[in-house]
Amino acid sequence: MEIRPYRSLLYMPGANTRALEKAQNLNTDAIIFDLEDSILQEDKRSARDNLYSFLANNSLNTISYIRINDLNTETGITDLDTFRDLSYEIIIPKFETDKDFIKIPGTLSIIPLIETPLAIRILDKIASGKNVVGLAFGAADFSSMIGSEMNWDAMLY
Repeated sequence: MEIRPYRSLLYMPGANTRALEKAQNLNTDAIIFDLEDSILQEDKRSARDNLYSFLANNSLNTISYIRINDLNTETGITDLDTFRDLSYEIIIPKFETDKDFIKIPGTLSIIPLIETPLAIRILDKIASGKNVVGLAFGAADFSSMIGSEMNWDAMLY
């Protein structure tokens, strides 16, 4: 497995058409096209459609990922179905049980976003999933869930 250290990782809202156009010429190590936290609920469908149209019709020179919505929501399942045929790795938030793998097509590469105590408890099962190409830690959601400040000392306790 190739380890990819990044100096700069840019989150870009999928709803921002102007920003998407600029993505073709950015000098960043990687881009995460976001459909989750940066998008209002009422804008999620149009953001998904904007992003799909952009990615299907443009070739990017920068390593790019798509962060979809939680697979325990209809929005997340629709996101997954929409982007399954594009060749981008998918970042999946709130991934917390090995049962979440049932929802993932066999050919799709994923990066589970570890954001809950349950996910920490079964991290070995999540990390060893056949579709998993990396892991990410969602410190903000994790610290909110456990009721701590968002710093390492508080979260390690």
